[in-house]
Amino acid sequence: MVEHGWHPPLNFVVIGGGPTGVELAGAVSDIAKLYMKHDFRHIQPSMARVLLIEGSPRVLSTFPPDLSALAQKQLEAIGVEVQLNKHVTEVGANYVKAGDERIEAVVILWAAGVASSPLGRMLGAPVDKRGAVLVDQQLNPAELPEVFVCGDLAHFEQDGHLIPGVAQPAMQMGRHAAKVIAADLASRERPNFRYWDKGDMATIGRLAAVAKIEWPFKAHWGGFLAWVTWLVVHIYFLIGFRNRITIFSTWAWTYFTFADGARLITGDQRLPGWEESIGGSGQGLAQNPANPVPGGVSAGEEFQHPEVAAAGERRR
Repeated sequence: MVEHGWHPPLNFVVIGGGPTGVELAGAVSDIAKLYMKHDFRHIQPSMARVLLIEGSPRVLSTFPPDLSALAQKQLEAIGVEVQLNKHVTEVGANYVKAGDERIEAVVILWAAGVASSPLGRMLGAPVDKRGAVLVDQQLNPAELPEVFVCGDLAHFEQDGHLIPGVAQPAMQMGRHAAKVIAADLASRERPNFRYWDKGDMATIGRLAAVAKIEWPFKAHWGGFLAWVTWLVVHIYFLIGFRNRITIFSTWAWTYFTFADGARLITGDQRLPGWEESIGGSGQGLAQNPANPVPGGVSAGEEFQHPEVAAAGERRR
């Protein structure tokens, strides 16, 4: 028999403490503790454990140290466990290994970066360890002046620092490539590319963010002020006044009402590892030979198994 109330540790592991990892960890913590706490009858999402594993000494390593420290403080304030100087050596179906430590997890999110497109290696030009193509001041690979590489496929260093592979550098690189082509057509000297850093921002959760402002003035902001700045900037760059009003009203409604929209849980809803903990038999579930749904519950019926969250139960 299955012991009532048992389930695997409700651990969410985010690997990588860059902007993506920090935002993911904060979002998961907010969702579990604020938005989904009434959606389940047999588990408590608010008890979820969110771990952020980073291999370097601080999160947001490309940000100034003061903002990195502030980001970590805000993460810990919303319940995220930040583990620094740890490298993940193995990822399994329901666990990760950081060094010799094994961490059970129901969800594992990789935010430590990805390899570049294989298209870069096809050029035959030098690439870095990620596969990004090393480019010169005109964004050309070595000995390929007719080829332009832009965005996160380009390895371009400025003032001793690698330009980040995010939207702003990619947009500026694209415009610069057009300027170089125009210069070639007009038989003018090719201009050099110079990245204009307007700043960086990362959201952490409700009313929590960090922002490094470089234009029109220099400032380091954290908390509510940085969160509002992030909100304004993202709405401003939307195309069309109607889109801005629609998105702003939707965000405001969600923020003040904790509205969660509609969710549908389908398929096998058993948490990883529960069968092993009861001997692998799964006999605690009602069996129906004609039932196509895993776990012996007919399609359209409500799950009664104590280890599985009820599907589709709306907030009351």
